[in-house]
Parts: sequence; C-alpha cells; structure tokens
Amino acid sequence: MVDKDFQIDLQERELFEELVFFIEKSKHQALGFVNSTLTLLFWQLGQRINNHILQHKRGVYGKQIVVTLSRQLKERYGRNYEEKNLRRMIQFAALFTDY
Repeated sequence: MVDKDFQIDLQERELFEELVFFIEKSKHQALGFVNSTLTLLFWQLGQRINNHILQHKRGVYGKQIVVTLSRQLKERYGRNYEEKNLRRMIQFAALFTDY
C-alpha cells in the first residue's frame, strides 16, 4: 500500500518539474528571439552605413563617418556600438546582402 503523503509529495514534485520545464523552454525561446532580433538590427545598421558611405564614394569620408557614428551611438547606447563593432556590422551586411 502506497502512503498518501508519498503520493502527494510525488505529485507536487512532478508538478514542480513540469513548471520548471515550461519556464526553461520559455527562457530558451525568448533568448532565441532576442538573438535573431539583434542579428537583424546589426545587419540593418551595417547595411545602412554601407549604403550611406557608398553614396559618398567611401574614402576618407567613410572612415570618418564610422568614427563619428560610433562615438554618438556609444554615448547613447553603450559599448556595443564601438567603432570595431560597427565595422563588423558593416562587414556582416556586405557578406549577406540579401538578408
């Protein structure tokens, strides 16, 4: 004969494990959504900068605009927008032109 308290404990543990599963699954889905959104954002930024620079024939202007944009974006949004990161975004957009 199975003890009633044991059955209740087992049911509560199963319920807890099921809730943990739902939470972990949702966290994983949310992280995936955030990653894909950031990827799209970085591609859009790189694409827009590329298009802007190409209109002005790159050269010295192209180098300076990245430095200026980086300074302004970093001040407002933080280190993700350092010059090296903007340059990576530009390269990313140049590699994947049909995103």
